[in-house]
Amino acid sequence: MLFATSVAELNATHDMDLLADHATALSESFVRTVEMGQGHDALDYTTADTVRTRLYDAIEDVLENYDALVCPALAALPLAHEEPLPTEIDGESVSGLPMDWALSWPFNMTGHPVATVPAGTAEGLPVGMQVAAKRYDEPAALSIAAALEDARPWNETYPALDN
Repeated sequence: MLFATSVAELNATHDMDLLADHATALSESFVRTVEMGQGHDALDYTTADTVRTRLYDAIEDVLENYDALVCPALAALPLAHEEPLPTEIDGESVSGLPMDWALSWPFNMTGHPVATVPAGTAEGLPVGMQVAAKRYDEPAALSIAAALEDARPWNETYPALDN
């Protein structure tokens, strides 16, 4: 809904229809996200805010006993350049929108600081992991991510580079 609101404000302020006038310059994912947001009302927004609050509370509960939560950056294998977005993950249909397979969105919704670091390869493509810390504890997220990068346990998984 945020993107839809931003597009509506842009249209009202500059008297232009971003989706109609510039559709070819916009990504399919962006257009679909705006169109989804345009189909929601205030009740949908407050329902989503309730879900966001529950998600925030669940992450806070985990971080009450730990310095950070370390998890994959994606729920799917990495994509090759210009490969279409996934429509199925582990036998389950997904919309293809990043919120279905990019695991950063929960932290974007809750405001927990996250740092993403390399984690090796899968099927020859790089994968990442993310380190989420308590709200306002960016130093913890960054220091844990730096320690992981220094240790580089995934270093041997990368192919050797030819000189």
